[in-house]
Amino acid sequence: MKISQIQKYVESYTELDLTTRNRERNHVYARAAYYYLCKRYTKVSLTNIAKSVNITHASVINALNNTIEEVFMYDQGLKALCDNFTRVFDEDTFEVNETKVDIVNENVDLKNELSIIKSSLIYQAMTKIPDGKVYKVIEYINLLNIEGIPDNSKGLKVYNGFSSVDAF
Repeated sequence: MKISQIQKYVESYTELDLTTRNRERNHVYARAAYYYLCKRYTKVSLTNIAKSVNITHASVINALNNTIEEVFMYDQGLKALCDNFTRVFDEDTFEVNETKVDIVNENVDLKNELSIIKSSLIYQAMTKIPDGKVYKVIEYINLLNIEGIPDNSKGLKVYNGFSSVDAF
């Protein structure tokens, strides 16, 4: 979210130009709502928020500490503006976060499937190795540190048709 988008949102609702220097209540309240939304939904500094409407950062701090409470108490229109913005923005954020969770879960599933495939391929390859060479292959694999190989606690046995060997 950019502060220019928030500024257009507030200006279109209030039909005021937030950059004009005016001390009338409707202007002060509209700017306070703008500061509130910018601070809450962006990571822009108070100085840059102030510069966007041609004032000092101290005015932004004052509005956030004092004026915004009055806005929410006495101007139901601007309160609704902030609430609606919050609702719309939070729904978008929720959808984005839900999508991220789905992607992460899919990634975990794919990694698990890949691990199983690697393990089965290694198992298949190990069954084709003659008895005397299995330990050399295991040492080589350990040197390569290949992922997906079962650890010693599983006690995988490799059968090559004639005898079994504890592979891991």
